[in-house]
Amino acid sequence: RDTDMDGIDDGNDLCPSTTNTTVVNADGCALYQLDTDNDGTTDDEDAFPNNATAQSDRDGDGVADQFDAYPDDGLRSTLEPERNSTGLILGVVALLAIAGLAALLVVRRESATVASGLGVSTEVDAMAESTFAPDDKALPELNEDDGGTTWEENGVHWNRDTQGNLTYWDATSESWVPYQG
Repeated sequence: RDTDMDGIDDGNDLCPSTTNTTVVNADGCALYQLDTDNDGTTDDEDAFPNNATAQSDRDGDGVADQFDAYPDDGLRSTLEPERNSTGLILGVVALLAIAGLAALLVVRRESATVASGLGVSTEVDAMAESTFAPDDKALPELNEDDGGTTWEENGVHWNRDTQGNLTYWDATSESWVPYQG
């Protein structure tokens, strides 16, 4: 038996009130009766029938109205970023302020530069001089007159004599040691 005469038997008809002039699916429902995404808007009125969070797209640009910055303009959907130079100006001002503060911290006193506010004084320089005095470690004596070449590389003193022998300065024994590489 088919009460609504839509071609679907009443036992299988999920939409029993469809008229006989309406095209229906296998369940007996017309497009205006379906709501595929269960969002409360039937598929014939739902611009996004498979998306429960979107229903309307007035400008037809494919972006749901609630996510469209221009819901009535089919050519634009997103907001243009604001173009201002406030960040650049603030950055330059901050940089100048830091440079000014750094300049104020450096003070000249009696021909010795002292960083005020940091607790640094000329006594530190005297302490550094006594700590790093040149007589703390023996330096190699170089004989430049013999035609050899001497250089310093990564804190190691090297020497190549006229015969091509390579030696390095050993600070613990305070002597030139032949290189065996």
